[in-house]
Amino acid sequence: MALAEVITPEWTMGERLAKARKLAGIDQDEMAERFGKSRPTISAWESDKSQPRNMLAVVDKWSEITGVDPAWLLGFR
Repeated sequence: MALAEVITPEWTMGERLAKARKLAGIDQDEMAERFGKSRPTISAWESDKSQPRNMLAVVDKWSEITGVDPAWLLGFR
C-alpha cells in the first residue's frame, strides 16, 4: 500500500472517551461513580448524544482516570 493510500480512522469524541475507558478496564457504572454522574450520562457522552457542559474539565478528569493523553481525547493526535 502506498503511503498516500494509508487511511487514518476518524473517531468522534464519544468514541475516544469510550475507547479510553475500556482500555483502562473501567465500566460505565464505575466511570459514572467517579464523575458523580449517572450511567446514562456517561453513555450519552460516549454515544455522542450529548456533550458535557465543560468539555475541558471532563477531558482532564477522564485522562486522569484512564491514563490516556487529553490531547488524544480531544482529537489532536
